[in-house]
Order: sequence, then structure tokens, then C-alpha cells
Amino acid sequence: MIREVSHHLSEAQLLLVQLRQAAHSDGANPQSFALLLRRAVESRAWEGDFSSFRAYLDAKQPRGLEMTEDQFRHAAALAGVEDLARQLLLEEVPAAANQGYGPGRGHKKDDTTKSFVPQSAGHIVARLKRDDPTEANRVIRGEISADAAAKAKGWRKPRIVLSTPQRIAVALRRHLTEDQLSELAQLIGWTE
Repeated sequence: MIREVSHHLSEAQLLLVQLRQAAHSDGANPQSFALLLRRAVESRAWEGDFSSFRAYLDAKQPRGLEMTEDQFRHAAALAGVEDLARQLLLEEVPAAANQGYGPGRGHKKDDTTKSFVPQSAGHIVARLKRDDPTEANRVIRGEISADAAAKAKGWRKPRIVLSTPQRIAVALRRHLTEDQLSELAQLIGWTE
């Protein structure tokens, strides 16, 4: 079928068709998906017909991949290209807008507001793109996790699970300075 249709498709369109087939074929070789995804990324094959990779990912078949983000990440993990998938998805996250108090209840201009889960990687990358583009690029490239970047910025506080005294002590030593540990000991009442 591809031979019949290929006369009417550009190389980029043909590559996207092959990528979609590799993504949705039961028993397909994951390496073929990896190879096709790398080729599509190198040539930015979706840019002729779609505004973004996510638009291609979300578009219904036969034009788009028609995959959820989780399905795409799963296929990429099976193919061993999860870093490439993460980078593709995060590089398109728009920078967070400078948030004021907004238009108020019932006075929205349109219904296209994109909401992020406040602590999701997408939300953190959006904030980083607005506040610290260099750090955002480090997260997109996979040099640092979104969680680590949020903790470094002070947006996310470290969490300590209260399980056993030994684990609590290890966690406290990891997150607190000697002076803070001394102050904590005084507050608990261990020292006077």
C-alpha cells in the first residue's frame, strides 16, 4: 500500500506514515520505531503538516500518531529512546506566562487555557523556561531532573518519610546543616 500512495507523499510524509505504522503494529520491532523516530526528529518531518510534534502525536490517524503521551513514552521506552521522547515532549512546553491575578471568574477570553498539574515536569519546565531558560534546557537535555531543578530553585521542598529512626536520621543529615541539626536536637529536648 505504501508503494501505491508513496507517489503522492513527500519524503517527510512517508516517514511519518512509517513511524505511525511502527508505533501501532503489534509485534513490530521496537528498533524500527527507534530508527524512524530518530530520522523524524533529525528532519523535523512533522513541521510541514503540523504546528508541533505534540500536534502530530495527538492527531487522529491516518494523518497523526493518535497516541497519548503515556503510550508514546511506553513505545519509546520499549525502543530504548525514552530520552529522545522526553526531550521531544519537554522542548515544546511553552514558557509559563507572567501570572498576574488574571481576568477573574467568568471573564476568560477563551477556553483554550492549558492547565498543568502544579508539580508536574511540564509545569516545572514551563516555569523554568520563563525564569531560567538555561536550567530549562538542562532539564530538556536530561542533565538534571525536573524535580531536582525545582528543589534547587526552592519551588519544591525536600520530603522526609517518617519510617524508622535510622532512615529519619539519614534523611535529616542529607538535608540539614550541622547547625540546623543542633537546633532540631534542642527543640526536641535532647540537649539544653
